[in-house]
Amino acid sequence: MSQVCGGRMRLAVSSDLESILELWEMLFLVDGTATPGWQGRARAWFGGLVDRPDRACFPVVITPEGLVAVGSGSIECCIVRPERPSGRVVRLGNLVVHPDHRRHGHGAALVDEIVRWSRTVGADEVFLDTTEQGRSLYQRAGFDGPSARMSLPLHLPGDGTAEN
Repeated sequence: MSQVCGGRMRLAVSSDLESILELWEMLFLVDGTATPGWQGRARAWFGGLVDRPDRACFPVVITPEGLVAVGSGSIECCIVRPERPSGRVVRLGNLVVHPDHRRHGHGAALVDEIVRWSRTVGADEVFLDTTEQGRSLYQRAGFDGPSARMSLPLHLPGDGTAEN
C-alpha cells in the first residue's frame, strides 16, 4: 500500500488476526469493554469481512517489530436522507496504535485510508465514537461533532459531489 513513518501500511489479511486481537485487547481493556468471549465474536466478525473490500476495510501498519497499528471501517445501512442519499455510512472503529509507536502518524494514516476507502464504496458519511484522547486526531482529519460521536460528510448535501 504505502510507506508511513517507520513502517508500511497495507490491508489486513486473515493471518494478521492474532496480532490485531492483541491490539484490540489493549483498546478494550483501557475502555473497560473487554467482556468474556469477545475474542471469539471478533474472530468471526473479522473472518467474515477481511476478504470483503466491498463491505469493510482493515488497514494495518507493519514495522520491523511487527503489526503495530490497525483501524477498521465497515459499511452500515441507514435511512436515506438529503445528506445521506445512498443510505450507506461507514463506521470507523477499533483504531489502535501500540503505545510504543504512537505519535508517528500511524493513526492519521489509518484514518486517511479508511476515509479514502469510504469514498470508493459510495458512502455518504464516516462516523465514529471517540475518547477525549482521540478527539484531536479525528478533528485534524475533518471530523466534527459535539460529543464523543463525530462524523465526516463525504458529499455536499443535495449535489452529490465529494468534499475535499
